[in-house]
Amino acid sequence: MKALGTSLRLLRRQLRRGRQWLRYRRLDSPVLFGNSFPKSGTHLLTQVLAGFSRFGPVVNSGLPAITMYSSITGAQRPLDSILGEIERLLPGDVGYGHLHALPEFIQALKAEIAELTV
Repeated sequence: MKALGTSLRLLRRQLRRGRQWLRYRRLDSPVLFGNSFPKSGTHLLTQVLAGFSRFGPVVNSGLPAITMYSSITGAQRPLDSILGEIERLLPGDVGYGHLHALPEFIQALKAEIAELTV
């Protein structure tokens, strides 16, 4: 069931990306990633980030938060799994999460920006 939900979210993201591409004829902005601590205003942060899609070639990815810990068990998630979710973000996507500033995550987010400048 989780795979179906993820597939639907990815489809919705493609539709949103298509709409923004038609509007701006490009989606070459860097990934906008908002990071916060849980229960510290994340909802407000996501609302602010979503507003960027009204002013430029970015799109709300609609993907769930990228988190350090499993919401079900509370156990720390594997780094490879988290990095895979970061790499799933496309240029122009708006995403958010609750991540610690580990070098691996910082490098992955920097790589998203570097791909646009090459």
